[in-house]
Amino acid sequence: TILTYTLERFSQYHGIQPHINAWQFRFYADHSSAIQALKNNQIDTLAFLPWQAASDVKTEQIQQNIIQLPQESIAFFNTKETLLRDQKLRSILARAIDRSELSDLLSPHATLVQTPFPLLTASSTTPPLSLEEARDALTVLGWVVDPTDTIRKFRPTPPPATRRTRGTTPTPTTPPAFNTSSTVLAITIDVPSQPDLVEIADYLRRRWSLLGIRVTVAEKDPELLYREIVSRRTEYQVLVWNVLLPPSQDLTAFWKSSQASGTGLNLSNTTDKEVDNALEAIRIATSTERIVAARERLVIAIQAQTPAIFIAQPAYTYLVNKRVRGVTDMKIAQPSDRLLHAKDWYIDSRWVWN
Repeated sequence: TILTYTLERFSQYHGIQPHINAWQFRFYADHSSAIQALKNNQIDTLAFLPWQAASDVKTEQIQQNIIQLPQESIAFFNTKETLLRDQKLRSILARAIDRSELSDLLSPHATLVQTPFPLLTASSTTPPLSLEEARDALTVLGWVVDPTDTIRKFRPTPPPATRRTRGTTPTPTTPPAFNTSSTVLAITIDVPSQPDLVEIADYLRRRWSLLGIRVTVAEKDPELLYREIVSRRTEYQVLVWNVLLPPSQDLTAFWKSSQASGTGLNLSNTTDKEVDNALEAIRIATSTERIVAARERLVIAIQAQTPAIFIAQPAYTYLVNKRVRGVTDMKIAQPSDRLLHAKDWYIDSRWVWN
């Protein structure tokens, strides 16, 4: 097991020499060990710490910087699961979300989004539903609250009433008594053990519970959860996950139909020809205008299927000992890019005559 990794300044570097002579990267088993090392001045920087954990680091010697990535927190619907294969049901669940409540919950450490591209604003969005409107919509779909319970169950649509005719057995013209099937409107939300994602999953649980849905949040180790997801692709229902886009913002791995099987990253299992065509249009686009147009086409195609709820672009902390200077807030393409300008950081300084 590698515990430390040391890099030294290269004396024959072609550009301006970095100010710091050597770097040592140290690896810790958990956040608490890394935080303790930072407090004890054993390390000078600590990146991608959850905000709640970062707020516990209360020392004047540590400054908090912000890191933004092309990353989104998304609640994926499994479109192949028995219950959620109904697009109308998925649409009701998505539209019942109150984004003003989400903003209050997640800010100031996240920016709300509505498309699979963090920096692209949707040209048109489906209007949200109030709780009462969402309840009515579920009832229209056949999901009715049993008078003896608070959870919705599916009530099959009764056959149309017919009139009595001569020589035939009369058919009742009044609706039958309340009768439900054994199908309960129950949803399980799988989420990795990450505080920001657990907070989102718990909000979805509370919101959907108000609609008469039995909602359970299953919090699991991230690696274990991913293995479970790819091994039982048609069984899970809702997955809350952070998706880091590549620098090119190519979404093929996440939405291409061919990635909805095996170890593919199409976590909603969406298979749609229009989505595939839009992805191909992005790939072959030869100008900025065509890329933007193709991305908007992709957004419309994905939104038509309601395979997910696009929730937020999270921001992360970068805790830095104040003796290290030159570190500022960052917008980067991938985690390692936080060190792109590390050559300009410095520790020692002195006054000189001008």
